[in-house]
Amino acid sequence: YSHSEVCLVLRGDTADGTKRLWDAMTRGCLPAFASTSDYWPMLPFPDKVPWADFSFFFYGVNSTLAAARVLSALQHLPQRLLRRKRQQLLQWLPSLV
Repeated sequence: YSHSEVCLVLRGDTADGTKRLWDAMTRGCLPAFASTSDYWPMLPFPDKVPWADFSFFFYGVNSTLAAARVLSALQHLPQRLLRRKRQQLLQWLPSLV
């Protein structure tokens, strides 16, 4: 995680992927949520934490083509956007861990 700018957070062993989420965030990696449905099941403290300020969300990732689109989108993120989101992540991180 520490060598990546953006880390995919997928559903897996835990329904909401929180283990992967915290592992990525504590190393300064911006979370990129990918879900097969039209929503992400549940994020911690949704009424208090502005997840969209420091995360990326991809919905309907239910095929190889959709997954390829996500990876392409992540590869082409502007550095300015990554810097802004990382600043927000670092600002919120002490409150979350």
